[in-house]
Amino acid sequence: MTGSGLENHLDPTSGKANASSAHHRRRQLLKIQPRKTRRPVRVQLLSPASIWGRASRVPPHAPQENKRRTRETCSSLAGHVGHRQLTCRRRDGRPWFDDNRHSAPLCLSAQAASRRADGPPAMDTLCRSPAGHGARGQPLRHSSKPIFTLPVPGSRIYVVTEPSLAATVQRSAKTLSFTPLVPDITQRVLGLDKETVKVVRQNLDPEPGEPRGFLADVHDLVYGLLGPGEYLNSLSCEASQELCLQLDEYATSIIEQPERKGHAVDLLGFVRHIVTVGTAKYFYGPRNPIAVEPDLENAFWDFDHGLGGLMIGILPSLTARKAFRGREAMVAGLIRYIEAGYEADAAQIVKGRIRIERQYGFNTEMSARSSLSFFFAGVVNTTTTTFWAALRLFADESLLRAVRSEIQAALALSEETTGPATLSLAILKDKCVTLLAVLRESLRVGSENFSVRLVKEDMRLGGRYFLRKGSVVQIAGGVIHADKTIWGDDVDTFNPQRFLTAKSGSGIHPAAFRGFGGGKTLCPGRHFATTEIMVFAAMIVHSFDMFSADGGPVRVPVKNDRVMPVHVLEPKPEDCPEVVLKPRAEATMLKTLQIVV
Repeated sequence: MTGSGLENHLDPTSGKANASSAHHRRRQLLKIQPRKTRRPVRVQLLSPASIWGRASRVPPHAPQENKRRTRETCSSLAGHVGHRQLTCRRRDGRPWFDDNRHSAPLCLSAQAASRRADGPPAMDTLCRSPAGHGARGQPLRHSSKPIFTLPVPGSRIYVVTEPSLAATVQRSAKTLSFTPLVPDITQRVLGLDKETVKVVRQNLDPEPGEPRGFLADVHDLVYGLLGPGEYLNSLSCEASQELCLQLDEYATSIIEQPERKGHAVDLLGFVRHIVTVGTAKYFYGPRNPIAVEPDLENAFWDFDHGLGGLMIGILPSLTARKAFRGREAMVAGLIRYIEAGYEADAAQIVKGRIRIERQYGFNTEMSARSSLSFFFAGVVNTTTTTFWAALRLFADESLLRAVRSEIQAALALSEETTGPATLSLAILKDKCVTLLAVLRESLRVGSENFSVRLVKEDMRLGGRYFLRKGSVVQIAGGVIHADKTIWGDDVDTFNPQRFLTAKSGSGIHPAAFRGFGGGKTLCPGRHFATTEIMVFAAMIVHSFDMFSADGGPVRVPVKNDRVMPVHVLEPKPEDCPEVVLKPRAEATMLKTLQIVV
């Protein structure tokens, strides 16, 4: 046998694997030979002993920081462009990599045989944990390069890790666009049929004066309604009021039922329930699917926690069964909701989306599937960010005192300005600067999102880096959030003070904070979400004391960064803290408190 290609491990006459090469094959270079018109790609399987040695090969002159960053390379971005899991097994079926014996991740090295000299430098090693992603636990780094190329079979991924270059990506909306990726992603995640996807693909990125498509019309509706203005103020008041009422119900149940005092609850589950029920009510009205069928709450979270499997799109009813069933249950509930005409009681933004869907020929089922994406956007990040913010406050006595003092000042000034038993949203945001800093720091530490763009035409990014048409650009938010050169040596420490002291000219680039994305894909609901989270977290802190189930101070668990980062990361289910919420005297105000602008 000559060479080390895959074809040399097969008997050309029988097509069966040559068993004598089994042990040799697992460390050999596998040459995948595409058509001659394409550049060959080499895929290398690395044994555990060689992983860290290979990953740490950096030029002798490279500073120590670059060596450390290179060793921490991983592939948390892979799921956004087609997540695939590679499993290497022995002849007896056992995996080569046993999690109990080898802590090193499975590594897959992919290198293009030739590449442009003026393109972003190639990243040599792609490390994958068998458990999934690990964006913060093993941040995706490549020396100190602001952008690098991750070659994948048949394409390229350009990964941006520097804020100023991320801002350049955001400004290049005509040639770098997320919109062309939307139809395929939504088809897999939501289960849209081919006819609907065909409609979604039409006129994706229209220029001024060109015919507009479905996504463009929905974009204008959502950004128009959720931008600063009268509707945003009204919706923010209504949403915040509903969350306060949900909190009051819980506080009242504890006060009126002595046997519930000292009862421990899963804090994340507690926040999930209030946000899910409250969001469904203020967006979809009193006869919303969650209110009519309470079991759909669990179905929704099953859908959320299995999004990675749905995004792969390979037989989801089998490979992502729990998420698939949760999605289909939610869709069925939304179909019944629409068929009954209950959307007449929905918020203007929901009715507007359904109206546009009907204009473009969506049937009831497809409209229900589309509505699920909007409900998801309204619930998930609000839930997780509120959970982290509240937990961080109760875990730090000095922060807790500072924020409670700010809330009390906001309530007092609201009473003077807008009347008794009121809370002004404008005053809350003006007075509660520490609370806002806690929220932003919670997003910095917990958000590892990737802002994704498709390269529509060959271009030169920043006048320097050549990007090839058809490739994907990803702004690695988790990497930027974990960069010591931006945030300081305490980058891994939860420190809201960094957002209190940071001023214009402080050296922190505006694009360094990726909590709401950026550019054309900047979250349209960021103003609404910020207000909602601030009010909800403020009322939890103001109305309750919190202890761990054993009576001691609450502890902050580690986030689970071994999953696809489709939203703010949660802790592992087994790490979610059990806490006791004890109503304070201030909890009685929840019953009569009015949220005003």
